[in-house]
Amino acid sequence: MINLRKHRFTFLVAGMAVVIVAVLPLFFSASCRSLQQGAAEMKARESLRSMTRGGVLPSEDAVARIESDFPRTTAGALARIVRARIKTNARDFTGAAALLNASSIRDYTQIPEYALFLRAAALDQAGSRGDARAAYEQLALDYPTSLRAREALLRAAQMMIEDAQAAGVSPLLRELAAKDDAAALLLTAKAYEQLSDTTRALSAYRRIYFFAPANTESTEAASDIKRLGSTTAPATAEEAGTRAEKLFQAKHYGEAFDAYADSSTRFPAGLTPELQLHRGIAAANAKRTADAITALTGVPSSAGELRAEALYNLALAYARARQWPQARTAAEDLRHSFPNSGWTPRAFVQLGQIADDAKNTVDSAYFYRAAVNFFPGT
Repeated sequence: MINLRKHRFTFLVAGMAVVIVAVLPLFFSASCRSLQQGAAEMKARESLRSMTRGGVLPSEDAVARIESDFPRTTAGALARIVRARIKTNARDFTGAAALLNASSIRDYTQIPEYALFLRAAALDQAGSRGDARAAYEQLALDYPTSLRAREALLRAAQMMIEDAQAAGVSPLLRELAAKDDAAALLLTAKAYEQLSDTTRALSAYRRIYFFAPANTESTEAASDIKRLGSTTAPATAEEAGTRAEKLFQAKHYGEAFDAYADSSTRFPAGLTPELQLHRGIAAANAKRTADAITALTGVPSSAGELRAEALYNLALAYARARQWPQARTAAEDLRHSFPNSGWTPRAFVQLGQIADDAKNTVDSAYFYRAAVNFFPGT
């Protein structure tokens, strides 16, 4: 019995070996064929890149052959997108939109949202407004993190206003407006005006003016505020301070200083040490030296590092105005009051450089020597 089992096992193993030997050529054949197809497809992709390099589009026939030869692949899907671009250039917007409405683009490329945007734009140019708007909204819904999502929402909202369907604009742009997106707020305001809701329209215009003042839409918002019988004067300390800070962050220093000045006049209690510091820096950058000195000197000693930063900027303001004795005094005040602040050694080095630029060898030597003597480890 034991010998019989042994012979049976040997027979089975031998049989399996025969089967494996028979199958191996088929396996390797399929594997080689797959590798060859993969290499060909990669070559087709490279060919597409070469064809479209420099923004020049090839003939549609050449691209169509790649799409036909490589169905259900990345190369084929990309070729379809290129064909759509060719049709768009030829002003065949309907044909371009049809090509871009393909599952292969979604399944085999990493740019489905780009293709969807192209399709929406093609439909838009073809005059298929309803389908275009639906495509724009679909893009924002399916790909909310896409760089094209914001643009798609804004265009969809614009189309709503143009088609007298303004009621849908505010819900569509709610998230963008909540982030103080100036373009979204402007469209929201226009939609409210179309609905004869001047109160909400005015609120949106004011939101642009005070909370997104560095954007180009702010100028239009200011005109619209006055057109609706209101004023651009801030109603609260928050409006005044936020406008000034947003302009400061955008480096619109002249406008920022004026906004800080207006804020301090209307709401003196709201002028924090930080706002006072930024007011002084804005004045210095706007080359309003006297105003800068007044503002920076006004940052209280109790403000800690903000006071150190104010003295740093004060010393630099004096130096740029070639008031060297005052620059030395401010730098020494900074060193004695804040010896461990990062602003202190930086001030002496910067002052030395400003003196160098002014060909003032005496003061440049003084500041550089002081930097080395007082802060040897920095």
